[in-house]
Amino acid sequence: MRGVVLIHYMVGWDAAIKKTTRKLAYNGLATIAANMHFRAGEVTSQENSVSVRESGGMPDDRRMGDVQGAMQHLRGLPYVDGKVGFIGFGIGGRLVYLGACILDNVDAAVDCGAAA
Repeated sequence: MRGVVLIHYMVGWDAAIKKTTRKLAYNGLATIAANMHFRAGEVTSQENSVSVRESGGMPDDRRMGDVQGAMQHLRGLPYVDGKVGFIGFGIGGRLVYLGACILDNVDAAVDCGAAA
């Protein structure tokens, strides 16, 4: 089984991201959709995302560290064959492009960013 890290858009970790994660898993991909806004320290994921947006976003190196960590976790699972990529939506698409350029061991990168 292949692995994929799903990178959410600026709105954050919401029902649509969870649904997409389940759909990818249903179709045979071990999938992680990490909530990259959890460090904001608010009560709910929605409040975390609002806090992150209002503060101007998160540093790229922190996000890339989260993606790299999620990829390493997937590679360590006994049912993942070692091939791991990532897919991103909205701002997540930008992060996919960045990750494909700077991260090691990227097997696939799909940018589903919003059109400018």
